Amino acid sequence: MTNKLNKTVWIVIYSLLTALLITVLILVNFIFVQKKVEMNIADNEINGQFKATFNYKNLSKQSFSFSSEEQINNERMTFIIFDNEMNEELLTEAIKVKEENEKLDVYCFFKEFNHEYLDKSKQFKQIKFGYDTESLDFIKSFTKDEEVISSYKLAVYVDYKGNIIDISSDIQTSLKLVCDTTLTSVVDGKVSMKDKYIPTNYFYRYLSDKKYSLREAAGKITIVNFWGTWCGPCVKELPHFNKFANDYDVNVIAIHSKDSKSDEQGNASKEEIDKVTQFINEHKDSNDEKVLWKDYKITFLQDYGKDNSLYSLLGGFNNAYPVSIVLDKHNVIRKLHRDVVSYESLVADYNALNN
Repeated sequence: MTNKLNKTVWIVIYSLLTALLITVLILVNFIFVQKKVEMNIADNEINGQFKATFNYKNLSKQSFSFSSEEQINNERMTFIIFDNEMNEELLTEAIKVKEENEKLDVYCFFKEFNHEYLDKSKQFKQIKFGYDTESLDFIKSFTKDEEVISSYKLAVYVDYKGNIIDISSDIQTSLKLVCDTTLTSVVDGKVSMKDKYIPTNYFYRYLSDKKYSLREAAGKITIVNFWGTWCGPCVKELPHFNKFANDYDVNVIAIHSKDSKSDEQGNASKEEIDKVTQFINEHKDSNDEKVLWKDYKITFLQDYGKDNSLYSLLGGFNNAYPVSIVLDKHNVIRKLHRDVVSYESLVADYNALNN
């Protein structure tokens, strides 16, 4: 009787130890897998650092590798679409955005392999296609939201330094962010000033029939100056900017801030446009009266209304003028001047970015 009891006890102990060991192995595996899946990306953290390597297969089942480190080294920007279906309209829009951003790579991952997608993908050669693992490791790299994972709808937008600018289950809106900005980091409707991209909305350009986007400034160091005809210090400093533009291979952009009501679209009134145009056409350089502002090597633009102006989007600067922003060749904000800027300061900023 005692032997049978002892045998039963040992069987129970063995079963408990086995169950405990299995539990430990499951936990260890879970921790390891979670560590692998997270890939140093905080869940839905905008402006997080993108550090990941994907070994994936394209729709022809060929093996490829994606490395965020390689993207950063090559100064490539990345837009990743996770979609459960072949949205041809969305992909067409993505190609248009890519054509305007030559340093942008677009990836599209599907939840699983589909022969139908292989044929359709051939019309979108500018996009790199692939499909996720069985356990959906790729999309889980960016979110733990079970609803998002199940729907397999997510967009990830990364700048050339590996900073995550946007993670959204609204792919169309995320794509619009890429389209409307040169990879601008927008948080709560504002643009963080340090090391962020500047919005590239289209502005009315004085002395020209064409609108202007700050996207056109990429490739050179750029000074963006906010001024007004009504601002004495603003008018005083612009000759320094013109001399700087003539002496160095840079872009100088002067954005006139509104001083009157805008129309429903936030545009300046014809009266204001005419007033500023006349000022630029007739105003003389303070150092050489033979030179008129209209001949300046400066791109003169008109800002939008108060609620949607670039000046407001950048923070408003306590409504102070003049304000100047220094951009590097990638349209990244590097420095802010909240007062009159001398020629020597502009040269110092230029040299600092060229070193």
